[in-house]
Amino acid sequence: GNHSFVSIGSLKSFPSYEDGVFHKLFESILRCLELYRVSVTSSGALIIANPKYYLSAMFVTKFKEEKEIFENVAHIFTALTPTTFKCIMSTHLQLLIEQIQKNFALQFIPQTFCTQPNTCTIFSSLMLDFLVKRLEEMGSNPDKSELYLKLLKLIFTSIPYFPQENEQLLKPYIFPVISKSLTHCKSATDPMGYFYLIKALYRGLGSASEATYNEFRFQLTDLLSTLNKFHSTAQTQ
Repeated sequence: GNHSFVSIGSLKSFPSYEDGVFHKLFESILRCLELYRVSVTSSGALIIANPKYYLSAMFVTKFKEEKEIFENVAHIFTALTPTTFKCIMSTHLQLLIEQIQKNFALQFIPQTFCTQPNTCTIFSSLMLDFLVKRLEEMGSNPDKSELYLKLLKLIFTSIPYFPQENEQLLKPYIFPVISKSLTHCKSATDPMGYFYLIKALYRGLGSASEATYNEFRFQLTDLLSTLNKFHSTAQTQ
Protein backbone atom coordinates (compact mmCIF):
# COMPACT_ATOMS: atom_id res chain seq x y z
CA GLY A 1 0.00 0.00 0.00
CA ASN A 2 0.94 3.64 -0.17
CA HIS A 3 2.01 4.41 3.36
CA SER A 4 4.42 7.13 4.41
CA PHE A 5 6.24 7.50 7.68
CA VAL A 6 4.85 9.91 10.24
CA SER A 7 7.17 12.90 10.08
CA ILE A 8 8.39 14.66 13.21
CA GLY A 9 6.63 17.80 12.01
CA SER A 10 3.31 15.97 11.82
CA LEU A 11 3.50 14.79 15.43
CA LYS A 12 1.78 18.01 16.52
CA SER A 13 -1.43 16.76 14.85
CA PHE A 14 -1.82 14.10 17.58
CA PRO A 15 -3.37 14.76 21.01
CA SER A 16 0.10 14.88 22.54
CA TYR A 17 3.70 14.69 21.41
CA GLU A 18 3.99 11.31 23.16
CA ASP A 19 1.02 9.93 21.19
CA GLY A 20 2.69 11.01 17.97
CA VAL A 21 5.92 9.29 18.97
CA PHE A 22 4.06 6.02 19.59
CA HIS A 23 2.34 6.31 16.19
CA LYS A 24 5.70 6.69 14.50
CA LEU A 25 7.19 3.92 16.62
CA PHE A 26 4.47 1.40 15.71
CA GLU A 27 4.72 2.10 11.98
CA SER A 28 8.54 1.99 12.05
CA ILE A 29 8.55 -1.28 14.02
CA LEU A 30 6.24 -2.97 11.50
CA ARG A 31 8.61 -2.07 8.69
CA CYS A 32 11.82 -2.89 10.57
CA LEU A 33 10.59 -6.32 11.64
CA GLU A 34 10.82 -7.43 8.01
CA LEU A 35 14.33 -8.42 9.07
CA TYR A 36 12.70 -11.45 10.72
CA ARG A 37 10.57 -12.46 7.78
CA VAL A 38 8.98 -15.89 7.87
CA SER A 39 6.29 -16.81 5.34
CA VAL A 40 4.29 -20.02 5.06
CA THR A 41 3.22 -21.59 1.78
CA SER A 42 -0.17 -23.25 1.31
CA SER A 43 1.54 -26.61 1.89
CA GLY A 44 2.82 -25.42 5.26
CA ALA A 45 6.46 -25.01 4.22
CA LEU A 46 8.41 -22.14 5.76
CA ILE A 47 10.05 -19.55 3.51
CA ILE A 48 12.78 -17.44 5.11
CA ALA A 49 13.60 -14.01 3.71
CA ASN A 50 17.26 -14.30 4.63
CA PRO A 51 18.22 -18.03 4.65
CA LYS A 52 21.89 -17.36 5.44
CA TYR A 53 20.80 -15.79 8.70
CA TYR A 54 19.56 -19.19 9.90
CA LEU A 55 21.48 -22.39 10.56
CA SER A 56 19.12 -25.35 10.20
CA ALA A 57 20.09 -26.79 13.59
CA MET A 58 19.33 -23.45 15.24
CA PHE A 59 16.09 -22.66 13.42
CA VAL A 60 13.59 -23.76 16.09
CA THR A 61 15.46 -21.90 18.82
CA LYS A 62 15.81 -18.86 16.60
CA PHE A 63 12.12 -18.86 15.75
CA LYS A 64 11.19 -19.05 19.44
CA GLU A 65 13.51 -16.14 20.18
CA GLU A 66 11.92 -14.09 17.44
CA LYS A 67 8.44 -14.95 18.69
CA GLU A 68 9.49 -13.42 22.00
CA ILE A 69 10.73 -10.30 20.19
CA PHE A 70 7.34 -9.80 18.49
CA GLU A 71 5.47 -10.39 21.74
CA ASN A 72 7.71 -7.96 23.66
CA VAL A 73 7.16 -5.34 20.96
CA ALA A 74 3.40 -5.81 21.24
CA HIS A 75 3.54 -5.46 25.03
CA ILE A 76 4.94 -1.93 24.63
CA PHE A 77 1.60 -0.89 23.14
CA THR A 78 -0.58 -2.79 25.62
CA ALA A 79 0.70 -0.38 28.29
CA LEU A 80 -0.77 2.67 26.51
CA THR A 81 -4.04 4.31 27.46
CA PRO A 82 -7.07 2.82 25.65
CA THR A 83 -7.60 6.07 23.74
CA THR A 84 -4.02 6.19 22.45
CA PHE A 85 -4.00 2.47 21.61
CA LYS A 86 -7.25 2.76 19.67
CA CYS A 87 -5.97 5.79 17.76
CA ILE A 88 -2.75 4.00 16.77
CA MET A 89 -4.51 0.80 15.69
CA SER A 90 -7.19 2.70 13.77
CA THR A 91 -4.50 4.56 11.86
CA HIS A 92 -2.20 1.63 11.12
CA LEU A 93 -4.48 -1.43 11.03
CA GLN A 94 -4.33 -1.77 7.25
CA LEU A 95 -0.53 -1.53 7.33
CA LEU A 96 -0.40 -4.17 10.07
CA ILE A 97 -2.53 -6.55 8.00
CA GLU A 98 -0.44 -5.93 4.87
CA GLN A 99 2.76 -6.61 6.81
CA ILE A 100 1.33 -9.82 8.30
CA GLN A 101 0.55 -10.96 4.76
CA LYS A 102 4.21 -10.42 3.86
CA ASN A 103 5.56 -11.78 7.13
CA PHE A 104 3.69 -14.63 8.81
CA ALA A 105 5.58 -14.23 12.09
CA LEU A 106 3.99 -10.81 12.71
CA GLN A 107 0.80 -12.62 13.70
CA PHE A 108 2.27 -12.74 17.22
CA ILE A 109 1.57 -9.01 17.57
CA PRO A 110 -2.25 -9.24 17.19
CA GLN A 111 -2.13 -12.51 19.12
CA THR A 112 -0.64 -10.63 22.07
CA PHE A 113 -3.17 -7.81 21.77
CA CYS A 114 -6.00 -10.39 21.92
CA THR A 115 -4.80 -11.87 25.21
CA GLN A 116 -4.37 -8.63 27.15
CA PRO A 117 -7.32 -7.16 29.10
CA ASN A 118 -6.74 -3.52 28.15
CA THR A 119 -6.28 -4.14 24.40
CA CYS A 120 -8.30 -7.25 23.50
CA THR A 121 -11.73 -5.67 23.09
CA ILE A 122 -10.45 -2.53 21.34
CA PHE A 123 -8.25 -4.43 18.91
CA SER A 124 -10.84 -7.16 18.22
CA SER A 125 -13.51 -4.55 17.50
CA LEU A 126 -11.31 -2.69 15.00
CA MET A 127 -10.16 -5.91 13.33
CA LEU A 128 -13.70 -7.32 13.05
CA ASP A 129 -15.02 -4.09 11.57
CA PHE A 130 -12.17 -3.93 9.05
CA LEU A 131 -12.34 -7.57 7.93
CA VAL A 132 -16.12 -8.08 7.86
CA LYS A 133 -16.41 -5.12 5.48
CA ARG A 134 -13.90 -6.87 3.19
CA LEU A 135 -15.17 -10.46 3.26
CA GLU A 136 -15.90 -10.33 -0.47
CA GLU A 137 -12.12 -10.25 -1.12
CA MET A 138 -11.83 -13.80 0.26
CA GLY A 139 -13.69 -15.17 -2.74
CA SER A 140 -11.23 -14.11 -5.42
CA ASN A 141 -7.88 -13.85 -3.64
CA PRO A 142 -6.54 -17.10 -2.08
CA ASP A 143 -3.81 -15.27 -0.14
CA LYS A 144 -6.27 -12.82 1.41
CA SER A 145 -8.72 -15.65 2.06
CA GLU A 146 -6.08 -17.50 4.08
CA LEU A 147 -4.94 -14.33 5.87
CA TYR A 148 -8.43 -13.05 6.76
CA LEU A 149 -9.44 -16.51 7.96
CA LYS A 150 -6.41 -16.69 10.28
CA LEU A 151 -7.04 -13.22 11.68
CA LEU A 152 -10.75 -13.83 12.25
CA LYS A 153 -10.04 -17.19 13.88
CA LEU A 154 -7.68 -15.33 16.20
CA ILE A 155 -10.55 -13.04 17.22
CA PHE A 156 -13.02 -15.91 17.65
CA THR A 157 -10.65 -17.98 19.78
CA SER A 158 -10.00 -15.02 22.09
CA ILE A 159 -13.60 -15.04 23.38
CA PRO A 160 -12.84 -17.25 26.43
CA TYR A 161 -10.11 -14.86 27.65
CA PHE A 162 -12.62 -12.14 28.47
CA PRO A 163 -16.01 -13.78 27.78
CA GLN A 164 -18.38 -11.04 28.89
CA GLU A 165 -16.72 -8.20 26.95
CA ASN A 166 -15.86 -10.29 23.89
CA GLU A 167 -19.30 -11.86 23.56
CA GLN A 168 -20.94 -8.46 23.53
CA LEU A 169 -18.39 -7.31 20.98
CA LEU A 170 -18.86 -10.31 18.68
CA LYS A 171 -22.65 -10.61 18.90
CA PRO A 172 -23.54 -7.91 16.31
CA TYR A 173 -21.04 -9.40 13.84
CA ILE A 174 -22.39 -12.98 13.88
CA PHE A 175 -25.22 -12.28 11.45
CA PRO A 176 -23.08 -10.26 8.97
CA VAL A 177 -20.28 -12.87 8.97
CA ILE A 178 -22.67 -15.72 8.17
CA SER A 179 -24.93 -13.85 5.74
CA LYS A 180 -22.03 -12.30 3.81
CA SER A 181 -20.22 -15.64 3.68
CA LEU A 182 -23.32 -17.38 2.29
CA THR A 183 -23.79 -14.60 -0.27
CA HIS A 184 -20.19 -14.32 -1.46
CA CYS A 185 -19.52 -18.08 -1.58
CA LYS A 186 -21.99 -18.38 -4.49
CA SER A 187 -19.75 -16.34 -6.79
CA ALA A 188 -16.37 -17.16 -5.24
CA THR A 189 -13.58 -18.82 -7.20
CA ASP A 190 -12.93 -20.96 -4.13
CA PRO A 191 -15.91 -20.90 -1.74
CA MET A 192 -14.34 -23.17 0.89
CA GLY A 193 -12.75 -20.25 2.73
CA TYR A 194 -16.21 -18.99 3.66
CA PHE A 195 -17.28 -22.35 5.06
CA TYR A 196 -14.05 -22.59 7.06
CA LEU A 197 -14.83 -19.12 8.40
CA ILE A 198 -18.32 -20.15 9.53
CA LYS A 199 -16.84 -23.29 11.09
CA ALA A 200 -14.30 -21.16 12.99
CA LEU A 201 -17.08 -18.87 14.20
CA TYR A 202 -19.14 -21.85 15.38
CA ARG A 203 -16.17 -23.24 17.31
CA GLY A 204 -15.45 -19.85 18.83
CA LEU A 205 -19.00 -19.70 20.15
CA GLY A 206 -18.56 -23.01 21.93
CA SER A 207 -18.13 -21.31 25.31
CA ALA A 208 -20.55 -18.46 24.62
CA SER A 209 -23.84 -17.86 26.40
CA GLU A 210 -27.08 -19.21 24.97
CA ALA A 211 -28.20 -15.71 23.93
CA THR A 212 -25.05 -15.20 21.87
CA TYR A 213 -25.15 -18.71 20.42
CA ASN A 214 -28.76 -18.11 19.34
CA GLU A 215 -27.50 -15.45 16.94
CA PHE A 216 -25.77 -18.31 15.11
CA ARG A 217 -28.59 -20.82 15.51
CA PHE A 218 -31.13 -18.48 13.91
CA GLN A 219 -29.19 -18.73 10.64
CA LEU A 220 -28.80 -22.50 10.55
CA THR A 221 -31.66 -22.88 8.04
CA ASP A 222 -29.97 -20.62 5.48
CA LEU A 223 -26.61 -22.25 6.17
CA LEU A 224 -27.91 -25.79 5.66
CA SER A 225 -29.82 -24.74 2.54
CA THR A 226 -26.66 -23.28 0.98
CA LEU A 227 -24.59 -26.34 1.91
CA ASN A 228 -27.22 -28.64 0.34
CA LYS A 229 -27.12 -26.64 -2.90
CA PHE A 230 -23.32 -26.93 -3.04
CA HIS A 231 -23.55 -30.65 -2.31
CA SER A 232 -26.15 -31.17 -5.08
CA THR A 233 -24.07 -29.14 -7.56
CA ALA A 234 -20.94 -31.17 -6.74
CA GLN A 235 -22.81 -34.45 -7.32
CA THR A 236 -24.07 -33.39 -10.76
CA GLN A 237 -20.65 -32.27 -12.01
